[in-house]
Amino acid sequence: MSTEAAFLHVDLSTGSMERRSLDASLLSGWLGGRGLAGCFVRPRCREPWDSPDMPLVLMTGPLAGTPAPSSGRMCIMSRSP
Repeated sequence: MSTEAAFLHVDLSTGSMERRSLDASLLSGWLGGRGLAGCFVRPRCREPWDSPDMPLVLMTGPLAGTPAPSSGRMCIMSRSP
Protein backbone atom coordinates (compact mmCIF):
# COMPACT_ATOMS: atom_id res chain seq x y z
CA MET A 1 0.00 0.00 0.00
CA SER A 2 1.44 3.36 -1.06
CA THR A 3 1.52 6.35 1.31
CA GLU A 4 2.19 8.78 -1.54
CA ALA A 5 -0.41 11.54 -1.73
CA ALA A 6 -2.37 11.23 -4.96
CA PHE A 7 -5.74 11.99 -6.52
CA LEU A 8 -7.85 10.50 -9.28
CA HIS A 9 -8.39 12.71 -12.34
CA VAL A 10 -11.57 11.71 -14.20
CA ASP A 11 -12.39 13.24 -17.59
CA LEU A 12 -16.14 12.85 -18.06
CA SER A 13 -16.03 13.89 -21.72
CA THR A 14 -13.72 11.00 -22.65
CA GLY A 15 -14.45 8.59 -19.80
CA SER A 16 -10.74 8.37 -18.94
CA MET A 17 -9.30 8.08 -15.43
CA GLU A 18 -5.74 8.73 -14.31
CA ARG A 19 -4.09 8.52 -10.90
CA ARG A 20 -1.92 11.62 -10.39
CA SER A 21 0.59 12.36 -7.65
CA LEU A 22 0.26 15.42 -5.43
CA ASP A 23 3.31 17.57 -4.88
CA ALA A 24 4.28 17.75 -1.19
CA SER A 25 4.36 21.57 -1.38
CA LEU A 26 0.63 21.56 -2.21
CA LEU A 27 -0.12 19.57 0.92
CA SER A 28 1.75 22.01 3.14
CA GLY A 29 0.43 25.13 1.39
CA TRP A 30 -3.25 24.20 1.12
CA LEU A 31 -4.78 22.86 4.32
CA GLY A 32 -7.28 20.02 4.11
CA GLY A 33 -9.72 18.99 1.42
CA ARG A 34 -11.29 22.44 1.07
CA GLY A 35 -7.90 24.08 0.57
CA LEU A 36 -6.80 21.54 -2.03
CA ALA A 37 -10.13 21.85 -3.84
CA GLY A 38 -9.61 25.62 -4.03
CA CYS A 39 -6.14 25.02 -5.41
CA PHE A 40 -7.61 22.99 -8.30
CA VAL A 41 -10.57 25.32 -9.02
CA ARG A 42 -8.79 28.68 -8.66
CA PRO A 43 -6.87 28.64 -11.99
CA ARG A 44 -10.14 28.06 -13.88
CA CYS A 45 -12.31 30.73 -12.18
CA ARG A 46 -12.17 33.09 -15.17
CA GLU A 47 -13.69 30.49 -17.49
CA PRO A 48 -17.46 30.34 -18.07
CA TRP A 49 -19.24 28.29 -15.42
CA ASP A 50 -20.46 25.81 -18.05
CA SER A 51 -17.05 25.28 -19.67
CA PRO A 52 -16.19 21.59 -20.13
CA ASP A 53 -12.79 22.42 -18.59
CA MET A 54 -14.37 23.66 -15.32
CA PRO A 55 -13.47 21.09 -12.66
CA LEU A 56 -15.88 19.53 -10.22
CA VAL A 57 -13.64 18.66 -7.27
CA LEU A 58 -14.56 16.14 -4.55
CA MET A 59 -12.10 16.03 -1.64
CA THR A 60 -12.04 14.39 1.77
CA GLY A 61 -10.75 16.12 4.86
CA PRO A 62 -7.24 15.54 6.21
CA LEU A 63 -8.47 13.28 9.02
CA ALA A 64 -10.76 11.08 6.90
CA GLY A 65 -9.93 7.42 7.39
CA THR A 66 -8.45 7.96 10.84
CA PRO A 67 -10.02 6.89 14.14
CA ALA A 68 -10.62 10.54 15.12
CA PRO A 69 -14.30 11.05 16.00
CA SER A 70 -16.41 13.08 13.55
CA SER A 71 -13.51 13.28 11.11
CA GLY A 72 -15.32 12.03 7.99
CA ARG A 73 -15.61 15.39 6.25
CA MET A 74 -15.98 15.99 2.53
CA CYS A 75 -15.86 19.03 0.25
CA ILE A 76 -17.41 19.42 -3.21
CA MET A 77 -16.22 22.51 -5.09
CA SER A 78 -16.74 24.07 -8.51
CA ARG A 79 -17.74 27.44 -9.90
CA SER A 80 -21.36 28.39 -9.40
CA PRO A 81 -23.42 29.96 -12.19
